[in-house]
Amino acid sequence: MLSFIIIGKNEGKNLTACISSCISFAYNIAIDYEIIYVDSQSTDNSLAIASNFNKVKTLILQSPCNAAKARNLGARNAEGDYFVFVDGDMVLYPEFGNKIIKNGELIYPFLNGQRIDIYYDENGRFLSDTKNEVTKIKNDKYLITTGGLYIIKRTLWHQMNGMDSKLRCFEDNDLAYRIYLKKNIKILNVGSIFAEHHTIGYTNKKRYIDLARGNNFLFKGVIFRKYIFSKILIYLVRKNLSFFSLLLAIFLTAIIQNPSFLLLYVMVLSIKMFFIRKTNDSIPKIKRFFVDGYIDFKILYGLLFFYPKK
Repeated sequence: MLSFIIIGKNEGKNLTACISSCISFAYNIAIDYEIIYVDSQSTDNSLAIASNFNKVKTLILQSPCNAAKARNLGARNAEGDYFVFVDGDMVLYPEFGNKIIKNGELIYPFLNGQRIDIYYDENGRFLSDTKNEVTKIKNDKYLITTGGLYIIKRTLWHQMNGMDSKLRCFEDNDLAYRIYLKKNIKILNVGSIFAEHHTIGYTNKKRYIDLARGNNFLFKGVIFRKYIFSKILIYLVRKNLSFFSLLLAIFLTAIIQNPSFLLLYVMVLSIKMFFIRKTNDSIPKIKRFFVDGYIDFKILYGLLFFYPKK
């Protein structure tokens, strides 16, 4: 049995398509299923839309809300053998089920697939999508990180005690890291399209500035603190080169008492700007340079001083 666990806040414009795609996904592979929708205090018509589907069990998360708490609540109320975690702005591709369910069984205990991101501006106008890039990916691979779209075996989820509810952000990465470090299980990234994701781009000018100003990146510092002495350190450095160059530059400056080492960080951050792909609504690269520097220092503060409470 599949348990689709959908989380959302004010996703009324997307929720009908999301729920309908979950139903189609289950029907396509002729498997028993349930749908649980966890709402994080929506003020739009999300709850009314969910109630239009007889198969949907609706749960309301109590404040303060975050994605980890929402997914944990959904999982506690799920009865299936496999949990399919979906965000309310995603639409599943039913054909993907044929790739990962064989004879009613999941082919691997922890997996996801390719995702087409469809970007809009703040007014809901379509900007671009990643379909051309994603459809070129044909090969399966094993990763140690994931986003918010994945399928996990019920027993594995409970062995990990679900998600760390203290993490307001990067909770999915944390789960994948724990599974890899404790169970030596990487996530199987299947080379087929799992879903479409209808969203405002993460590098959208307003969204990126709002993320930088908020506390989200403090939680990235928390993640680094948890895993900086683990076997995934090299992976973390490779994926976050500017931050770790800042860490190294500060360390060398303190030890050798020569602030010129900070130029190492400036150089790495400058090189990073050359590899950032600009979109129509993204922040200009010169401004991005200073914003990313601010973010790196915020991550550093999170690593050293930020200890979130449940």
